[in-house]
Amino acid sequence: REQVDAVLKMAPRNVKGLMLKGSLEVLEGKRRAAESTYRQVITVKPDYAPAYVRLGLLYQLSKRNTEARKTLEKALEVNPRQVDALALLVGNHLRKKDFAGALNLCSRQQSKIGNFPRGLAAIESLMGKIYLAKGEKRRAEVHFKKAVETDPNLLGPYVSLARIYLTGNRKQEAVQEYENILEKNPKFLPAYMALGAIYDQMGMGKKAEAFYRKALDVKKDFAPAAQIAKEQMPKNAAIMDTLGWIYYFQDSIALDPENPVIRYHLGMALYKNRQVKQAKQALEKALSISGNFKGAKEARETLENIKKNASVS
Repeated sequence: REQVDAVLKMAPRNVKGLMLKGSLEVLEGKRRAAESTYRQVITVKPDYAPAYVRLGLLYQLSKRNTEARKTLEKALEVNPRQVDALALLVGNHLRKKDFAGALNLCSRQQSKIGNFPRGLAAIESLMGKIYLAKGEKRRAEVHFKKAVETDPNLLGPYVSLARIYLTGNRKQEAVQEYENILEKNPKFLPAYMALGAIYDQMGMGKKAEAFYRKALDVKKDFAPAAQIAKEQMPKNAAIMDTLGWIYYFQDSIALDPENPVIRYHLGMALYKNRQVKQAKQALEKALSISGNFKGAKEARETLENIKKNASVS
């Protein structure tokens, strides 16, 4: 914070400095101050779309929905290629289940951004998410594939396709999508973890472990992969990583609720993070789905430990 203040003392109209200041104020819970800072950026540089996006997101967080919508629309007016603003506006429509409005918004923006493959691919991906929210997986799949064709380096559509395939029990196709991601970005940890979970569910333990260990090759102190690979988690290792993977497994469960392996890994990650009550629920659910998956023995042993500790306390 001191460095940002020092920069702004020398150059009060420095846009990058003001944007950093606004972000810090949001993190500090000073929303009114952040609003004032982002407005200052807009005064200094009225055509700077990221400032409108940050301000619009701030309004959303503050439940000032009308102001949020108008500010995000202004971001698109200033820069039609500002996909972040479009994604936030689409999200507003989806929360109201206004699927037609979301699709119309994407279609209008497609016609405005010209020859911009990354933006066109992002819009195709957004349209896929809209159809997915509608429950129309086939149409969603078409748009995600179109996104990949338009910009093969955009990773999100590959992940979305893999998730569709997993919910349809098309595991080999899901594996292919995650492998496509790793060809583009060999350091993409979620792909290694997802492949490990898929092979776990398929009963291919050695292959699963190989992918968990590859995650560790990318990030040596990556606690969830270490736990899954049966290596001891360092005492002070990457708590934020652990929390991140708790959220990741929860998101995966939403897409594949009857997968005992994912619930088992969620339970173990929660247990390592000392969220014992939630860990117990996740592990019990995993065993209720199937009592015979790789890790079932450890799940039972962990539940026994939880019960013993509860009786002692």
